[in-house]
Amino acid sequence: MNTHPYFPSVVKRILGLTREEQLKILSQTPMTTEQRIKNIFMDLFGIEDSELVPEASNNDLQLDSLDKVELLMNIEKEFGLSITDQEADGCKQFSDYVLLIESKLKQS
Repeated sequence: MNTHPYFPSVVKRILGLTREEQLKILSQTPMTTEQRIKNIFMDLFGIEDSELVPEASNNDLQLDSLDKVELLMNIEKEFGLSITDQEADGCKQFSDYVLLIESKLKQS
């Protein structure tokens, strides 16, 4: 079940609309940093939302070093940020990615 705070109102608004109109409305629905990062994990690696808990380590998520590089490149692109090698080394579990990006967004 979707727990997004705007989900019920969005569903009511999109019924009966064309696909293009639906996508336009959904693109205006704000997503949290965490959800945006989850979407990247799910799109790249097919990881289920339920597996993306804060304490899930890279090993738990079966990410090797190349996966991590690909993930970080996609996160940089999504948020328009640069991540240093030192910052990347500090990302050991799912919550580290979220905290890093939220911190960088506050700085910009």
